[in-house]
Formats: sequence, C-alpha cells, structure tokens
Amino acid sequence: MKIIEFDKLEWKLTQLNRRNLVVNGNGQDYTDGNEQLIELNNVHIPTDVHLSLMNNKVIPDLYVGEKELEYRWISLSDWQFSTTFQLDQHTIDQALQIDLVCESIDTIATIIINERVVANVENQFRLYRFNVSSFLKVGTNRIEINIYSPAVYCKKKAAECSYEIPLWEYPNGIHHRNFIRKNGCHFGWDWGPCFCPMGIEKPIRLEVMAKEITIRNLLVEQKHLENNRVELELTIDIFAPTAITTPSVWSIEVVEYSNENNSPIQKIDQPTVAFVTDSTAYGHSKLHANKILFNPKLWYPAGYGKQFLYELLVYRDSEVLAKRRIGIRNMKIDTSDGQLTIVVNGQRIFARGADWIPADTFLTRISEKRLRALLTSTAAANMNCLRVWGGGIYESASFYNLCDELGILIWQDFMFACALYPSNKEFLDNVKHEVEDQIHRIGHHPSIALWCGNNENEQALAVWKPSKDNPPRYIIDYSKLYIETIMPSLQRMKPSAFFLPSSPTNGVNQWGDPNEDGRGDQHCWLVWHSNKPFTEYLKVKSRFLSEFGFQSLPREAALRQVVGEDQLNITSPEMEGRQRSPTPGNNGLLQHTALHFRVPNSFKNLCYTTQVLQAISIKTGCEHWRRLSPYCMGTLYWQLNDIWVGPSWSSIEFDGTWKALHYFATRFYNPLLLSMFVNEQSEVEAWITNDSNISYECNLHLEMWNVANAQKTYESVEQVKSTEFTNGKVNTVKVSDLFNNCCKPDAYGRQNQFLYAYMEKDGKKLADNTYFFGPYKYLNLKPSGVTIKSIQTIEQSRVSTIEIETKEIALFVWVEASVAGRFSDNGFLLFKSESKSIEFYPDYTNNNDLNQNDKPLEFKVYSLYESYN
Repeated sequence: MKIIEFDKLEWKLTQLNRRNLVVNGNGQDYTDGNEQLIELNNVHIPTDVHLSLMNNKVIPDLYVGEKELEYRWISLSDWQFSTTFQLDQHTIDQALQIDLVCESIDTIATIIINERVVANVENQFRLYRFNVSSFLKVGTNRIEINIYSPAVYCKKKAAECSYEIPLWEYPNGIHHRNFIRKNGCHFGWDWGPCFCPMGIEKPIRLEVMAKEITIRNLLVEQKHLENNRVELELTIDIFAPTAITTPSVWSIEVVEYSNENNSPIQKIDQPTVAFVTDSTAYGHSKLHANKILFNPKLWYPAGYGKQFLYELLVYRDSEVLAKRRIGIRNMKIDTSDGQLTIVVNGQRIFARGADWIPADTFLTRISEKRLRALLTSTAAANMNCLRVWGGGIYESASFYNLCDELGILIWQDFMFACALYPSNKEFLDNVKHEVEDQIHRIGHHPSIALWCGNNENEQALAVWKPSKDNPPRYIIDYSKLYIETIMPSLQRMKPSAFFLPSSPTNGVNQWGDPNEDGRGDQHCWLVWHSNKPFTEYLKVKSRFLSEFGFQSLPREAALRQVVGEDQLNITSPEMEGRQRSPTPGNNGLLQHTALHFRVPNSFKNLCYTTQVLQAISIKTGCEHWRRLSPYCMGTLYWQLNDIWVGPSWSSIEFDGTWKALHYFATRFYNPLLLSMFVNEQSEVEAWITNDSNISYECNLHLEMWNVANAQKTYESVEQVKSTEFTNGKVNTVKVSDLFNNCCKPDAYGRQNQFLYAYMEKDGKKLADNTYFFGPYKYLNLKPSGVTIKSIQTIEQSRVSTIEIETKEIALFVWVEASVAGRFSDNGFLLFKSESKSIEFYPDYTNNNDLNQNDKPLEFKVYSLYESYN
C-alpha cells in the first residue's frame, strides 16, 4: 500500500471571515468585522490556527499578558487550510481504492477535494476515513479543509435545544462547550485560559490500495489460565479493496520487547498459524484468532515488579500487516464492600499519583520530549498511577507507550467533564464512534487500569437547578450517554475492561451521594474550595481519593516571563486575571499563608511560601490516607501538570520545573513511609506504611529539636518491624512526655520544638519525617546561614553536584537554578552545621528555554527564615 503523507506538504491558511467579540450584560456575543482577512503560506500540519499565527509573527505570544478576549476573534472566525498534491497516471491506474485518513481534525469542518465536498466532520476525538477515489484526478489535486468557529457552533446548537443543558462555566470562557466533541478545557477552566484553538491536530494521509488486504483495527484480549498460561484473543478487522479468491495464511508471533532499546529482542516461538482463509470478500471482514503463551513474563506497575513488554505481530502469508506492543497482566478492580482497589496479577496496588491535564492549550506543540520529561518526573516521585482527566483529550500514543514503559497505571476518563450533555441520536451516535475509535487506538496498552465515563457529572446532577427541578429528564439523559452508549460499547470491544460511570461515583446504577467517603472514589475539596485548614483531611475516611488539591503560585521567575514587571503582585490585575478559581482565589492563598507562616518579605518569597504550604497540605492528606490502607487504596492529587503559567494546583510548572509539592511527593509517595500524627488522646502515633516487597527490621529514632538553640531535647530508640505490603502503628508517645525536658508551649500555643523521626539500620537512614505541633509562624527561627559550599558541573551535560551547608536549623531549604531543570532533592530540612549534596539535571524540553545552553548556570539557596527576614 502506498502512503501519501500530507504533513510533508506546504499548506496555506486563509481566514474566511471575521467575527469580533462583543461583551455585554447578557454574556458574550459577536459581530461581523471588516478587518482585512489573513492569508499565510508555508504552513505545516499538524497545527492549529492560533499557533500558525504566532509562529508567523502575525500575533504575539498569547501566553504573555492578558490576550484571551483581545484575540477571541480568532476562534470566532472561520478558517481554511488548503494545499495541492500530485497524482500520476500509474498511481491512479493501479489503485483499487484511495482513502483519505484524518486522525484528528479540531473540530467542526468540511473537507473538499477538487471543489467537491467529501464530508463534514464534527468530532476531534474520531479518526475519519473516506474513500476519495472518485474525487481524485491525474495531475494536480487540491484539498481544502474549512474549519468553523467552535464558539459559533456551540451557540447555535444550544439555541436549537428545546431545554437547558447545564454546565459549569469559567472566567473568560466560551459558553456551551457540552454541545461539541472537543477538548473541554479549550473553553477555559479553573486553572487555564480560553483560546479555543481549531485546526488539524494529527496527521492526514492518502492510503492508495491495490490488491492488498489491510488490517484496519486489532483488538487484543487476555485470558489468564492455570499453570501460568495466557490466552491472547485477537479480533482483527480487515479490509480488501477487491474480492480475493486465493487462500491466505494468517499467523501470529509474539516477540519480547526491550524498553531500553525500543525494539524487539527475543522471539518467544515461531509464528503460529492461526487459520487459513480460502478467499477474502470485498470490503470489511472480521477475523478471530487465539494464541497461548506459556510462562510469559508479566507486566507490573512501578514498585511492584518489572514492566515486561512484548510485540505482537499478525502475518498474512509472510507479510506483517499489524503490530501491537502489549504487556501481559491480569488487571482486576475489586469493588467488594465499597472499596475501589486495583489488583494486578493478584497483587493489590495502592495507587499513588495525581491527575493529568493536557500539557498545553496548543496541542501540536506538545512534543514527545515534553511528555517524557513529565512522565519520568511522575515516576521519579514514586508515583504509579495517573488519571487522564475527562475535560481534556485522549492522550497521544507516545503518552501511553511511555506509561507502559515506566509502569504508570492509567485511570482513563472518557472526555466528558463538569457538564450534562445532549442525548439526541445524532450526538449519541457520534459518541459511540468516538468510543470505538479510542478503544481501537489505545485499548491494548497494559497501563490502562480502568475506564471512567466522566468527571463529576453524576455528582452535578444534584447541583444544578435545572436537573434538581426535573430529575427524571436529566437522569434519563445521563443514563443514555454513559450507561446505554459508552458502557456497552466498551464491554463489547473490551470484555475484560472495568467501567466506572463517573468520578466520583458509587458504581453503575448505584444512586445516592456519589461523593460519600464510605464507598467508591471521592473528590475531596473541603480544604481549598471550603477554605478550611488542611488538618480537615484527617477527618476524611475515603476508600479512594481521585481528586483533592491545594493551590500555589508558580515561581516568580516563571511569572516574570508572562506578566508585566509592575504586575508582580498577587493582587495586581494581571495576577488576579490569571487566577481562574475565584473561590477562594488569590485571597485564599493569602489567608492560608497567614494562618501558617509569617508574611513573606517579597513577591518572590510569597511564591516560595505558597509552594511550601501546598506541599504540606497535600503531604498531610496523602500520609493520612496511606495510613488508612487497606481501607483506602489510592490517592491521586489534583493536579500533576500545568497548561500555562498561573496559580494552580499542579506539582510541576508549565515549563517542567518541580514545585515543592513534587519534591515532597518523592517522600510521601516513597513505598516505605514513616509518618506521624497526634491522636485525640494527645499522643503522637508513628506509623510505617510499606508498599514494597521488602521486610524491614530496624531502629526507630524519635527526637525533639528546639529551633531557637538547635538543641535536641528528647530522644528515644526502639526496634521495629515492618513486613512487606503492610501498614501499621509502631510507636505511641504522649505529647506531654515529648515536652517534658523542654519548655512547654505558652498560653498562646507558641513553641520552638518539632519532632524528627527516622528509621535506621546499621547507620543508614531508611526513611524519615517531621511533625510540627503548631503553625510555622510561631517558630522563632534563627538566621540559618544556609549557603552553597561547592558546585561541581559536568561540562557536556551540565549536570551539577551542589553541596549545601547551614549554621542553624534551616527549614524547607530551597535551591533554585538559572535554567529550567530539576534537583535530586529540594525543600528539605538541614540541622545545625549539617551539609547535604544534591544533583541538578537541566531540562531542554520546555518551550520557554530553548537556548538554555547559552545561559549561565547559576544557583541560589535560601530557607524559610530568609522568606520573611
């Protein structure tokens, strides 16, 4: 089969009309404009309109300053991508069929070839294939893709609907996103902008078929049998452009795959003949085949075993027609007694991770390098699970391949979030095809643990006034979409797949409060959105936390690149404009900061302090819920990554820089966790949570330290044991006993002592942690004198080893670099006269620092004391 790739061609971008935004009391509207229309040559796909205009300097960088409303005319207007291509006589004569394949068009578009309409498309998440043989000619052919305003489309569809379909709206957002099958957060969210890009998101090609049989889709199911045997069940969708009367021999081969070399390395056996077809009919046919594997190497999530992968090949005669990289694993979800537990190969998994959002508004500039940087950062923080959230996109093949290699389990939402949706036949048929296309595309990945219908839509049925006033109407609509359309499509194609109708939820047709903490998963937002102290997490007894979060600011250096110099103030117009979560918003950051810390002495140090506060908040929750295991079996905090530079709940900034939270996550998500809390009897309980297959016998040290004089005021040592995959209390001590040998807190609760605990064996620390008995602002810290003692840098890689020392106890020691990258540790504790060496790894994958090699590599260090003195 001959492939003609259209991404190698030069395209032209033409503005078809101009609509300008009108903001009025009734919401957002638009009017026709008379500005000169834009034409751009030398455009290359995949791309979108906004990115093409930015790359060609027609408009400025939209991420700098406040530009959403000013440049709303781009997404309100209609645009055309066009190009020409050549077909010779031989190609036309030999072709029995020529298909146009569009992997993703975003979103509402008409495809025209040689002035004839091929099709209208209206789903970003579908792969479209059209037989265009009759549209083509010898010589020059012209293809045009007219892409229409998503804002205008949504407004029209909402007006046509006979009743209101509610949703949550966001600052500067475009209305009625629930009427279009497109990336939801393109319309704005409470952590990102609204530019609503439109364009050709993925490659377009022509497939020129002669007498070949092609495999259009390949589904692989696994049955785990006795005696370490696994049966692979294949469903093969083939297409023949003409009837073939000769026999075909179909064979299956499985080859062990190397993650390091990214290639097959060892055959399991010779190709096995699965069946023989005497002839093949014209058009589509479905074939079924089975293959037994004996003692295959199993795929495990990170921390529980290795990530063995295999390449599955399907032959017709001697020609390979399809390949899939698979992992052999027995994936189950245990929901008995209200729990939600991922079980892989019989091993119960505590899901340690976060929620994933699209890494950029402008999807086509998300490179594999950026994904690899984010996902390796995920693994480096001891995470084993990510939730691909339903307000974004089904991620790229590179994303799922990397998760397979790194052992990161995926909770996969279908792309529905924070809204109710239409239930008319046209919409449901569109969704059904979307589900089928995505299962074909990503369903074979071993990392996918479960599929979920939506984000928070079941919970929202009891929130919006229309659905509360007329529950039957909206519950029926809800069931039509998730229970009657999505779920049966998944079960038919992937019988082994586990389906949750929503997140949070209690399960299929299990009505009631979907967010109660005794069953299913839970979204816990009582701290941030209800403006409560993070100690409220200690009252929540959840079975699985699929969302909870606390905001922070990005570092000041990142904000400096996108807001004006005079706007580097948390209450400035641009900073408040970048805050997309009005309740409690930037005021909430200030209030929470004042509750726990002394007022920072600069905007830069405010950014630092909010990041430390965020880290402490999420640490408190994650440690608590890990102590509840096996009752609770998962914590996925909101959120891992950012879509732009602004206040958000992320632990990794837009350019890949780790916030304090991500460094803390490497500790509170460590498979071996030592944690402490004060119970209702005013006792400190020390717990060891062991998610590893290693048992420990070691010494538990408890020490009280005074920050004012750097003296140890209490010390105890006792032997403890922790067996593999267990969790339990190993020590209890009265708070009064800890303070017995030092000054007790005064009437205002001010004190200078904190508890430091660590596990030690043969002089080596296995795990450590701290516990503070009150707000950090009451600690009378001394000038830390924290400094960089030495720096050693490898010239070629610019990886640096930095030695840090301090003269007094230093809390939350923070090292920053002049270029983007990450450290081996940060935000740590240093005792008086102690030194510590850490490594710095530059990152060359982000958009903002493409010329990092030209920048001097410099480091600075400070601690909590320096943030307010």
